[in-house]
Amino acid sequence: MESEQTQSINTPPPPTTTTATNIQEKENLHMEHTQLENNNSHTERFLQLGTKTIATALMQHHRGIF
Repeated sequence: MESEQTQSINTPPPPTTTTATNIQEKENLHMEHTQLENNNSHTERFLQLGTKTIATALMQHHRGIF
């Protein structure tokens, strides 16, 4: 009985849901980034996002995600 509980706890979420969410998120970030470049307002948006998001956005940008 214990092994059944362990299996249910360690069961990963379905990959299609995660993949679809990640693709949509990347598309949204790419669209927002394009708009920011067009508006030349990176600094203003970064101030709204907060430092953790800034670091994440910069790392993703560096890796070519958007």
